Amino acid sequence: MQIFLDFLALLTLCLGALFLWGLWVFSCCTRKTVAILRLGGKAEELEHRVRGCKWLQKWGLFPPTLLLVDCGLSADARHRAECLAKDDPHLHLIAEKDLLTYFDWERTEHGTGI
Repeated sequence: MQIFLDFLALLTLCLGALFLWGLWVFSCCTRKTVAILRLGGKAEELEHRVRGCKWLQKWGLFPPTLLLVDCGLSADARHRAECLAKDDPHLHLIAEKDLLTYFDWERTEHGTGI
């Protein structure tokens, strides 16, 4: 009986920790939060990474906006990234040198306060 009670206490503790972690994650993923994915070279896992981020966004576990930052992508990888970002309003492809300009634009256009 004692083993069962200990297991139940441990399970309760784990569920409580998971609940607190969930509150923290959901509070971090507000509308103004932006995730940055640095890409370089051939970016073999580009589609896989974006698909994973989109899945997490669907469940509210990832910021709504994803920036794909071109840090030296090959021509083929750049084209794939452009195709991914073309029809998605929450997925933006920008050059590394334009990162600060992007946040300045967001602040002035949308009043995000970044």
